[in-house]
Amino acid sequence: MKTTQVTKKPEHASMIVAGTIESAPSIYVDGLAHMTSGPLMSKLHFFQVSNIDRSDVSLIESRRVVQTLIIPTVVLAELATNVLKSMAQNRPNLLGGYDKNREVFVRLLEQVSIKESAEKS
Repeated sequence: MKTTQVTKKPEHASMIVAGTIESAPSIYVDGLAHMTSGPLMSKLHFFQVSNIDRSDVSLIESRRVVQTLIIPTVVLAELATNVLKSMAQNRPNLLGGYDKNREVFVRLLEQVSIKESAEKS
């Protein structure tokens, strides 16, 4: 089993991660089923679509929760900020590859304003 060693740096510096993550399991999810957050910890339940019933005019999607992530709330907030910042920086590639979702991406990315603070506490 391979391990990953994390060396902590000051908050204003990037993290250095040594080792590999090849042994970490990958789980595909279709979306977020439910989320609860508290002052210290948050819990996210992810789902996979298990069936789509096309027998009716409207499609009925069956979902199954397949993964639960428990994460410190402050880390979740940092993750959310980093994901949105990365997507905003990669906007041309995202929009070019997803013409069908273009309007949704544009609307979401325009709502995000990332403010870089000159001073970190």
